Amino acid sequence: MPERASYEEAAALIPKYLRPGLMTNLADPAGLRRDELRILKLENGLFILRRRESWEALSFLMTSGPVPELPGMVVTEIPNSQRVTGAAEIFKDAGYRVILERVRLARRARGAEESGSPDAAGSAGGFAGTEISPALPGEAEAVAELLRGSFDALTGCLPGEAQLREDIDRGLVLAARSGSVIAGVLRFSLAGRRGEIRQLAVERSFRGEGIGGELVDALIGKYPGAGLTVWTGRENAAALAVYEKRGFCRDGYTSQVLMKG
Repeated sequence: MPERASYEEAAALIPKYLRPGLMTNLADPAGLRRDELRILKLENGLFILRRRESWEALSFLMTSGPVPELPGMVVTEIPNSQRVTGAAEIFKDAGYRVILERVRLARRARGAEESGSPDAAGSAGGFAGTEISPALPGEAEAVAELLRGSFDALTGCLPGEAQLREDIDRGLVLAARSGSVIAGVLRFSLAGRRGEIRQLAVERSFRGEGIGGELVDALIGKYPGAGLTVWTGRENAAALAVYEKRGFCRDGYTSQVLMKG
């Protein structure tokens, strides 16, 4: 059975499982730092469970099957990279089913003149009466509520409260406001000249007015020298249209989100 572990304990174990033929979906071990963890150490791999409200997210480092039987509801995401060749089939053989397929889109870095997008600090939105600027610390709960209402908890990769507040403090959340109401938000990460859109959400009553696209434009305008990527559902036609209209193209990376329990 999995045992509780601290981040430090999990991080110390990871190098011991780095071996030829390794399959892993753990791209950033530091991302485990804020989670409540349980780990299972087996001959064929290390399995790390991160606690969510009513389920657990699984990261793995394994050299072969089978996948161990884990209690409760477990969700894992497996990309189509060389690091996990064959892993999806091993999980399916263990009773996991695909609940979402994602595709990644990328937009190359461009100069400020080429982007032609507004600066994100205080820019006017395309919908009458909206303004886009970084979210404020006092808006954290409203931002969280909008994200929860816009994404499936199992597949939305939503940030925890501490992570969201940290992102807001660092200016990594843009908000479109209509008066005192947050009409849309865009959460992103940035490392040097590379950025990733983590979530883009528009309040239901404001959808269809172009606010999502304006938020993406604001991000591009704020960081015109950064290359951007975004993951979205393979069948999410509305989101794909927003990104493709702004120069994002599918780059060949895909993933499957699988669940059991």
